[in-house]
Amino acid sequence: MQTTAKKKILIAARDREKGKMLAACLSDAGYEVLLTGSEDIAKGAREASLIIVEDTVSDQDSFSDYSQIRRIREISGAPIILFGPAGNVSNRIMALNCGADDYMVSPVNPLEMAAKVGAVLRRQEGHRAGSKGRQNDREEIVIGEIVVDPGTFAAYRQGERIMLTPNEFKILTLLAVNEGSIVSYDEIARFLDIHEKNPNRSKNIIVVHVSRLRDKIDHSGRDEYIHSVRGRGYRMQYIPAD
Repeated sequence: MQTTAKKKILIAARDREKGKMLAACLSDAGYEVLLTGSEDIAKGAREASLIIVEDTVSDQDSFSDYSQIRRIREISGAPIILFGPAGNVSNRIMALNCGADDYMVSPVNPLEMAAKVGAVLRRQEGHRAGSKGRQNDREEIVIGEIVVDPGTFAAYRQGERIMLTPNEFKILTLLAVNEGSIVSYDEIARFLDIHEKNPNRSKNIIVVHVSRLRDKIDHSGRDEYIHSVRGRGYRMQYIPAD
């Protein structure tokens, strides 16, 4: 395998042997790898291009453990891939809701993980390249108090940077460039490159991402920006709360 650049991958694994196997495979693929324990999950997060986390959450402590992912999201917008047992579906949804971008069920083949990492990074770079291509038409998109800058892969509210995951930023950009128009679930799924045989699962993944995005951009709690269109998708339009 080859990569076009020396990307930094952070692996946070409680099981050191699993972590070492993943690290060895990713190093062979040309990545710079930092291996740390799951308790030091924030170490190196600022510099990482992608973060891999072993999910050690049980049904009883899901909120407290996934809050670490929330803390990562406060300092990094890098994609996060969790890997762990199939467990409870609600736990996997909680992980996505807290900021993870993908979840791989154990046992994970290191080669499969390397392929997943490569695919996620390629999609991210492809999105950035596409965003830069749109700069000639529109440097920034301003909707209400929200400013979306595709060229720098950043979004702001009242001048303050909004820390978004890659998928959240993709959704925000897609909705923003189609301001006032309905963007269907299928359009969002294609834009995020979601390939699920069950359309309901694709929709559920999108709903989780949009819910997180709303929490970050909508301080009123009344959906001033992103509006659900029953059975169809979403529309972005600034409607100030009364």
